[in-house]
Amino acid sequence: MRILEKYGFQRKEVLIVGDDPHSEIKAGREIGVDTVLYKHKAGMISTDNQVVITRYDQLARMLEK
Repeated sequence: MRILEKYGFQRKEVLIVGDDPHSEIKAGREIGVDTVLYKHKAGMISTDNQVVITRYDQLARMLEK
């Protein structure tokens, strides 16, 4: 939240990309910022309507939209 205020960003202008649903993703959701979970290891995870990418080029394509 402090970063948003410090740089004058609106929540809709920020996207948090993280690999830990219990830290970066949780924090982003708590402050109302869109989040993307980067899943670099195999295995099941609970996504709870979470956007999940497995390669960074997927993020680039998503941002083009």
